[in-house]
Amino acid sequence: MAFLTGARIQYGNLGFFKEKKYGHAIILYRQDTGVAVLATWKEGINNIPGEPVVLPGKITWTPKVSAQEVLELKKVVKDAGGKPTPYQVDLMRYQQFTHINDIYSRPLEESYQTKVVENFKWEEWVDSTKTVQNPHVRADIRLKDYPYRGEPVEGPK
Repeated sequence: MAFLTGARIQYGNLGFFKEKKYGHAIILYRQDTGVAVLATWKEGINNIPGEPVVLPGKITWTPKVSAQEVLELKKVVKDAGGKPTPYQVDLMRYQQFTHINDIYSRPLEESYQTKVVENFKWEEWVDSTKTVQNPHVRADIRLKDYPYRGEPVEGPK
């Protein structure tokens, strides 16, 4: 998200969720319009142990790699003290490669979902213990609430 949006923790416009259940979700917020959108995966492509799907959508397609198989392999590796065999490492890499390419081969809305967050307040969502208390001030952030013109400025004639 930092790459796509330009948001950075040190500038005070990127943060970590308070609740761990949002580990694979993002919120994009436009201060000028006051619109916040929560985006996350749909049930059926999630395969991170302990990370729930936070919105109700489900995929309607069958993944090439079973999420249950991935979860079972991750459990075996974790139960072994996090020391996988070379075969398990290769199998995990294969599953991840196949899974991600399977998702990318489809339109985004088949695997991910969004919801507008009404009355979004940064401090209700972001873990303040993981923020920079005195963020760097940059011109693009300082001027973020400067009003937009109704039409572009015309260049020299």
